[in-house]
Amino acid sequence: MTTPATDEARSALRASMALDGHPLRKESAVPTPPEQEDQGALRFPSVTVDFKIPLPWLLSGAGVLLWGLIAMYFQLRGVSESVDELKASVKTNNVTTIQFAQEQAILKFRVEKLEAEQARADRK
Repeated sequence: MTTPATDEARSALRASMALDGHPLRKESAVPTPPEQEDQGALRFPSVTVDFKIPLPWLLSGAGVLLWGLIAMYFQLRGVSESVDELKASVKTNNVTTIQFAQEQAILKFRVEKLEAEQARADRK
């Protein structure tokens, strides 16, 4: 059961929404630039939502975001430290591998030299 006062209030609200271009209406209150109309560009319906976020929700969301950023910072620091350790380990392994390759080349040269001398001695 409605009273005449609530009916009047509803009709006044509807009238103000129709005149002001309520943001949830399909019609946009913002006029389209003439250059877009001339070019025949596609027009997508736009809806503007205007609402209030309660302060505890806003603070909670900001806190969660801040907590995530801090956690990522410390995790990134840990990953960068382990990458630095890995770089040092790879560098020492590269040096060791190079040393082994040099020693192998020297030993191969000596073996070839000894085989060549033995081949000359066998020919004589």
